Amino acid sequence: MRTLANEQQFRRISCKTTDNYAVSGYRQSAKAVIQLAGMHPNLAAGFHHVSKARQGSFITWKQANKLVTSTKFFGKLASDTDKEGCPCCKKNDVADSFGHFIFDCDNKDLKEIRKKTGIKEFAAQLAKEVSRQQTGSSSSKNTNNIRTRHNNNNILHVQDVRVTRSATTYNADTLAKLLLGGRASLQNTGSTAATPTSPETSVFDLQNWQQVQGNKDHTKLQETIDKILKVEVADDKRREKKKTKKTKKKKKIQMEQPLFEASTVILAQYLQAGMIVRTKVLWDLSASSQRSNAGQS
Repeated sequence: MRTLANEQQFRRISCKTTDNYAVSGYRQSAKAVIQLAGMHPNLAAGFHHVSKARQGSFITWKQANKLVTSTKFFGKLASDTDKEGCPCCKKNDVADSFGHFIFDCDNKDLKEIRKKTGIKEFAAQLAKEVSRQQTGSSSSKNTNNIRTRHNNNNILHVQDVRVTRSATTYNADTLAKLLLGGRASLQNTGSTAATPTSPETSVFDLQNWQQVQGNKDHTKLQETIDKILKVEVADDKRREKKKTKKTKKKKKIQMEQPLFEASTVILAQYLQAGMIVRTKVLWDLSASSQRSNAGQS
């Protein structure tokens, strides 16, 4: 929670980083992140790292190499991987980035965490839905016209131009940005040549999202959301039997922002476990501990 409070203070000071923070879309979802952090105390460490990444404070291997050259920095690197590479993969020809760390890193432990959380599959589903709903209209108009656009999964009206989309293309960094709550413009193949570029959209823009009956993609996405948030969805018969049973009332944000909650929670789950692995790979903790003890002496 202290880090989240620092994030608010950080945004009050205008600089290039905070300007990027504003235009990237993170500002609009800042309060929601703080609220969700309080609702998921078991993921406190994960939300700590989510907040740092939203601030632009995720240290890549290239930045870590630069940090250790400073006389004011007391850390020591734990890998001899080339500064242009990835120490988690131990590959010199693969650039380290937040997206790479979340989705593509070949580290054995990270692959296991990725498989356990299902974060890669969910991010792909999320990107497909964000791309489908990208239009030239405002968020409010987008919400009002949501049912009309659900009638055909492959047809959108972008700035009043009819567009047919067959597939969505994205990379690891784009997926990571979506999970953090940032705006992204996903490229689509199959669009008409005269179609204007779709505006950048974030998961937070997809307010009041609900699955559409008969839409298989929506059904799968809803199932994934329920799995992430551990929400039991009963069928009609079970619902009738349990009418008298008290159920936990959902918070307003859970009803209005199910996609955003699920995306933030699954990212926090991954980071809570993954950053432990990454820290051991990046930094020589024994050396840091010795220097700390020496300073106290």
